[in-house]
Amino acid sequence: MDKIYIPTLGRHDNQITYNALPDKWKKLVIMVVQKKEEHLYEYDCEYLVVDNDIGIAKTRDIIHRHGGISKYFIVDDDLKFVRRNAKYYGDVSNMEMSKRDFIDNDYDEMIESIDEKLDGNVVLVGPRLAFMPPAQERYWDTGGGQYNAYALNGEVFSKLYEEIDWSWVEDTTIVCEDILLNLEILSRGYKIGKFDEFLYDTKFGSDGGCSTFRTDNSILTGMNIVKERFGNYVTVLSEEHKQGQPKVRIQWKKLYMDSQKANIKEFYM
Repeated sequence: MDKIYIPTLGRHDNQITYNALPDKWKKLVIMVVQKKEEHLYEYDCEYLVVDNDIGIAKTRDIIHRHGGISKYFIVDDDLKFVRRNAKYYGDVSNMEMSKRDFIDNDYDEMIESIDEKLDGNVVLVGPRLAFMPPAQERYWDTGGGQYNAYALNGEVFSKLYEEIDWSWVEDTTIVCEDILLNLEILSRGYKIGKFDEFLYDTKFGSDGGCSTFRTDNSILTGMNIVKERFGNYVTVLSEEHKQGQPKVRIQWKKLYMDSQKANIKEFYM
């Protein structure tokens, strides 16, 4: 892993993700902050300063371009990493409970495992949400849905990124860019990996971050872009948004499988 980006807003005094990282991984951190808050941050790390009030889609666009051909991890600023008991995968139990908070060597194992997957045919990979029930496998790469914490193989991703129309990120109100990113990758025949042994926990809708500008209208606008491009694979289950998240069903695996037998242009007809 070459870089760890932590985009942050309104949380200069509450850096949960950064504070929990072991020192060896803090050395790779690049905090992404807006100009209006730059003076508030005094953490011993590198900074990428962006313009004020540009929205999360544009912020991530800047990160992707800054990351270039490196291997880089993009992590929300308010995450707690968790490890699931190995017994769920047929191995000897390695903890007293079903899961526990990360200790230092868990970060080593997770990041080394991510690096290993990114050396293969996987462009994007990350841990799973902690509240999800155990899966049957430690890891799989037949789906999508990686949002709050994911790493990218920049050598491959930087090339396919230029094929995608990102002009809409200039709209500072739009969210759901993470859903679209997953769909764009899969539609081009690349894989997305997900770990079930390594997990992350977050409080959706907490103060700061996207909650400072996310509205029902911004979610609706973002989902309309998603449906316009990938309507055959995305079903909106409810117009209500729970803690700022749209309730949708996405056929990740079908999209990937279709990409293996179809020309990319067919997705946009």
